[in-house]
Amino acid sequence: MFPLRIRSPQPYDHEKVPGAGEVYMVYDARDRLVLTQDANMRAGSPQKWLYTLYDELNRPIATGLWQNSDTRADHATQAASSTAYPNLTGQTYEELTRTFTTTMNGGASMAIH
Repeated sequence: MFPLRIRSPQPYDHEKVPGAGEVYMVYDARDRLVLTQDANMRAGSPQKWLYTLYDELNRPIATGLWQNSDTRADHATQAASSTAYPNLTGQTYEELTRTFTTTMNGGASMAIH
């Protein structure tokens, strides 16, 4: 028999990782991980966050580094009521990955990295 685990309505907002210090995590209104920041990213100048953007089917479509010095609490408050966080319009960021999806005949989808 396995113990029943009930997930808290609030996901983890930080964890400690060897070599990276404390890692902050921010989730959006759909409970998707949208931002992470380790101690090295916080110590940098400018500070950076690793972001993940999602499509309407909750598939990750882009990741990158966003220059932003707002606190985890500030981001958590803004992201909690958004399904499109962060909004990078007019911001300084470096896109690391981008995935394009297309629907093929019969409704199957294919990802192109």
